[in-house]
Amino acid sequence: MTQEGVPVDPETVEPIGSEAAETDLAGRQFEVEIVPGLDISPYPQVNNTIINDCTVIVSKIDYADLWGPPKSNVKTYQNVRLDRQAPPPDFQNVQVQINNRPAPSTMAGILVDHSLAEKYLQPGQKEYVQRKARDAMLQSRNTKKMMIVRRKQS
Repeated sequence: MTQEGVPVDPETVEPIGSEAAETDLAGRQFEVEIVPGLDISPYPQVNNTIINDCTVIVSKIDYADLWGPPKSNVKTYQNVRLDRQAPPPDFQNVQVQINNRPAPSTMAGILVDHSLAEKYLQPGQKEYVQRKARDAMLQSRNTKKMMIVRRKQS
């Protein structure tokens, strides 16, 4: 599938990232995995300033930023912004875009599975999902691939 020029195939990729599980306040185990998607292509030209701005905006991602209808400028920092793009079915599509740049401007992106929405979580799990989303966004920036954030599949 392709979304806003960013191809992803969540069924044919292997998980990466932390293997650690989180427990909620009741001690139940809860695991989220990060799975690489396809390349972000074409990938925009970036410099160290833009890469650093991306790092800063990723550090500011809140759980609530992941959810809602498509919206530009969910957050902004210097030369970049956090957008929610039109998602494929069953996912939220969150991207870091370079400001004032014609396409291509996506430098990092994640697809967050709807099973991680607040209504499906137990107390204490939102913070874990937020950390995994931030980690996935940095992995996306570093690998130039979309990353899929989902409950761990057995």
